[in-house]
Amino acid sequence: MIMSARTKEILQILTAEKNYITIKEIASELSISERTVYREIPEVTNVLAVYGMELQTASKKGMRIIGKDEQIRKLLQELGGKTHVQVVDPKERLYLIILELLHEIDYIKTEALAIDLRTSLPTVRNDLKKIRKAVEEYNLQLIQKKGEGILLQGTQVSKDHMLIYLLLENVEIPNLYLWLDGNLEKSNPFLEKMEEYGYKEYFIRMHQIFSEEGESLEVKGLYLEDLGYLELVFLAALLVKRNRDGVIDESEEFHILGNKNEKGISEELRKKIQEEFHIRLEKSERQYLLWLVHICVASKSKQSIIKTNSQMRTRVFSFVRRVEEAMGIYLCQDQKLMDGLIVHLDKALKRTRSGMSISNPIIREIEKDYQELFSIVKTSVREVFPEDYFPDDEIGYLVLYFAVSLDNITKKTFRILVVCSSGMGSSKMLASRLEREIPEIYVRKIVSLIGLGKEDLNEYDLILSTVPLYLNSNEYLKVSPLLNPQELELVKEKIRRHKHRTLKRIGSREKRERQWEKNGVAALSQLKEFTNYATQLLEDFRVLNLDSSMDLGMIYKEISRWAQKIDLNIDEEELMRYYQNKKVMECYFVIPSTKVSYFECFLEKIRKPALMICHFGREEKRDWQTGETIKAMVALFYPKQLDFLKREFVGTITDMIIDDANIIQMMEQGDEEGIKNCLSFRFLEYIRSIV
Repeated sequence: MIMSARTKEILQILTAEKNYITIKEIASELSISERTVYREIPEVTNVLAVYGMELQTASKKGMRIIGKDEQIRKLLQELGGKTHVQVVDPKERLYLIILELLHEIDYIKTEALAIDLRTSLPTVRNDLKKIRKAVEEYNLQLIQKKGEGILLQGTQVSKDHMLIYLLLENVEIPNLYLWLDGNLEKSNPFLEKMEEYGYKEYFIRMHQIFSEEGESLEVKGLYLEDLGYLELVFLAALLVKRNRDGVIDESEEFHILGNKNEKGISEELRKKIQEEFHIRLEKSERQYLLWLVHICVASKSKQSIIKTNSQMRTRVFSFVRRVEEAMGIYLCQDQKLMDGLIVHLDKALKRTRSGMSISNPIIREIEKDYQELFSIVKTSVREVFPEDYFPDDEIGYLVLYFAVSLDNITKKTFRILVVCSSGMGSSKMLASRLEREIPEIYVRKIVSLIGLGKEDLNEYDLILSTVPLYLNSNEYLKVSPLLNPQELELVKEKIRRHKHRTLKRIGSREKRERQWEKNGVAALSQLKEFTNYATQLLEDFRVLNLDSSMDLGMIYKEISRWAQKIDLNIDEEELMRYYQNKKVMECYFVIPSTKVSYFECFLEKIRKPALMICHFGREEKRDWQTGETIKAMVALFYPKQLDFLKREFVGTITDMIIDDANIIQMMEQGDEEGIKNCLSFRFLEYIRSIV
């Protein structure tokens, strides 16, 4: 079975999880973005289909694998075995080519690389153009000889530095620690290569030595961050391997004086390394070890750097001022941001000035998610530190400091107004998807097109509408109720731009305002009215069991019979006319990730809110609009003119229909009593929340 490395990791998580797991939880476990997980889901679904299984999703719960125990066991065997991982990510493919070239001592044909990676020859040739530039940063040179192939030339030290960069770029830090401790259950092509090339034993033994030394550093008031620790372990291990292979680098490139602390730490490590590996480090190798300590271990405590490095503080202040001026947001008051940048830049400058590159495994996500901020930070840091060169990977880390600060300032504060033609279902569908996909926003209010004129638009940070508005195009964004992926990206981009340009004075998240009267008697009267609506709706509610072969006209005929029985004041012809005159998306759609379609009808003549469900028995019906298979259609009816209380009531129903996984499941099964009980409990919960 062929699959991508990422797909394999996601499948390993899903098979290990017995209950539902969310996209957010998977992304957190893999230390990647939620968007990256979403991109892999189609391939995950395809792999499961090969084994006769499916991926079940449920609103607000997440997803899980549905299949027989035998099928799951077969998949687990495949995942645990030597599954061929298809390299589908261009960046991953690029790095795997470099990894192979680092270990070739003779020329290798381009055709051989294409075969190994199961890709085309033109693709590999295009990758080699990018590789030629990438390896130059590590003093390596890509040599190409006609008829013989390609070869990567350079010192073994330079190759080892490139190797560790590739490792840190392609494996998340938490997974590296698990791997070193022997607890990583998931597979990774780069870690598999480390084992294949014989590095794992060196890395683990060096980790055991340095983990003890890391504790002693804390006692001495020094610190070693995760990335610095891993670089120290891996590069020191490769130093040992070079020693055993008889490769001794006599160059002066890594010679530094070092301070007292650094020399002391280096000497302790030298003794432990020589004792553990039964080797003797030459003078140049001892000097290299001192250089590693200087680069990876901070010679002062964090607090010491923050308090005593006044020159760095001044430059960091200037750096932050440039960024905030470009964005229009006041950031210098964020002490955590200032202190974090002082400590980070103190160490980063040591790296850049020593010619050592840093890897950032999520640099592409940072560049995409914070495109404007990335550009601002890049320009600002180079203006403040003109004598130093900051590669994009390093700038990516600086961007994250500002991103965290911005998120703290603007968290849950984007007040959104949703405008619709007049329907509740489509607008609730849009609001629900917005809050699910973009947690930082807050849908403060939903209004009809008629009610828009009464709103103070200055109270909202963003206006989204399912219909064209009389406003200028730059003042709102027109989207569909289901919010397709392209529209979702537009909304996110609007938020990013809004965050960078206009959020200068933002308070904490405003709680959703319910307009219940504060007067006790009036409040009781409203609660009584709400209760009457709920009781009447439950009495009128029905599940109509219909034949899946029935056409739309026959279905509406059955609905009109039910409407007559409950005195809804609407007939079959009016229903059909309403459906045909309305834009379909305004009154009808299939609820995503379900087998339930939603229809709503709001007319002046309708006397009361009412709810019913058409259930199509055991056989699924082909939806007449989307072509998807459905098991049920839920229909909601209500008067066109709604006062506040009725709008709250109808809004509560649509919330339940769209977001409640239990009710969705019952609708798919046609469980009338179960739905009635569930609705009644939800109404009670709503009333309690008001009281």
